[in-house]
Amino acid sequence: MRHHYTVKTYAELRSWAVKFASDNQLHSLVIFGTPGTGKTETFTRALEDAYLVPVKGRLTAFQLFQMVKANLDALFLFDDTRRILKDFECINLLMALGEHKSPKVVQWNTSTLTKKQHKDDDDNPNEAITNSRIVLVINKVEEDNEDLEPLFSRSVVIRFAPSKEEVHQYVAEWFPKNKSSREIYEYIGKHLALIPVGDVRDYTKSLTIYDMNWKEQLHEAWTGDEYLSAALKVVNDPTVLPGKPQVDAFARLCGGSRAQFFRLKRLLMPLSYGPVSQSHQTEAGSSKRRRILLM
Repeated sequence: MRHHYTVKTYAELRSWAVKFASDNQLHSLVIFGTPGTGKTETFTRALEDAYLVPVKGRLTAFQLFQMVKANLDALFLFDDTRRILKDFECINLLMALGEHKSPKVVQWNTSTLTKKQHKDDDDNPNEAITNSRIVLVINKVEEDNEDLEPLFSRSVVIRFAPSKEEVHQYVAEWFPKNKSSREIYEYIGKHLALIPVGDVRDYTKSLTIYDMNWKEQLHEAWTGDEYLSAALKVVNDPTVLPGKPQVDAFARLCGGSRAQFFRLKRLLMPLSYGPVSQSHQTEAGSSKRRRILLM
């Protein structure tokens, strides 16, 4: 997505959460990135002392309006609410909440509310005057959805792109310290290079099934997608140069196409972010780009 910031560490992500909690000028924030990296949990913990209203799951536009009206001036955290972002009326309400002004007027422009639903001290039940602000935590941005563009243009948009080592270090902050947990943590740490994408659920699920064949389950999850595993193997091979050599190697391994390789390559999470490399620059003016190390 155009016009977004890229954040690669949890420390940076927490700093944005703190800024959102304290900066009344930050009206709308969108965080997107790989699922299973603790985006929502990081924000929830950072905002635990704020007037925070979490929103998750299916919600109609009218239910959203009622929630806004019942929680005036709250901070709203929308957690991967894909259905809401496909509802044009919900998007309009979110745009009203994301306006760069305070207070803001959020209106329900229908006659849905009846006199029986009115409160005696409620002059206009179809209107909410509020200082609320919003943060949307999503896994993927639907760039072809034109209805979302006005919402995102009002927002500060952040792509959260941690490395596998960063996710591993993040898990260490809260993962239990008993013997079984340490075994799981150390085992995953030794196999980070084999993992296409770091996922905190690998740790928690392994702990849940610790008395079962948890190692086998992990390897099945990591290697279950033949094409993704092939893409990872190619990218991890230092003898295969980027570009056509990688595409050819991918085709030999699994029969996949060029388009398929580059789509899967974008999904892979780097092991770590290394220093700037001058050896694989592909475009003029890109000498300051960071090289992503996958080994």
